[in-house]
Amino acid sequence: MPGPLCVQAHLGGVLYQLLTGQPPYGEGTTEEIRTRIADGRIQDPKRLREDLPTGLRAVLIRSLARNPDAR
Repeated sequence: MPGPLCVQAHLGGVLYQLLTGQPPYGEGTTEEIRTRIADGRIQDPKRLREDLPTGLRAVLIRSLARNPDAR
């Protein structure tokens, strides 16, 4: 069963997509997406939605941090 930090990352991904209209790691082949996940590269949600409040941007980025301790 996934722990709370894993669930937090999943919820962050869902919220990211709801707010920006795009998945946090973009689109592409499975291998491209896996590489972005492994590298922790997400597109800045502020670039996709300019009216996104700074605090909400920070929540999204933190919830999707590669290192669970950074969440």
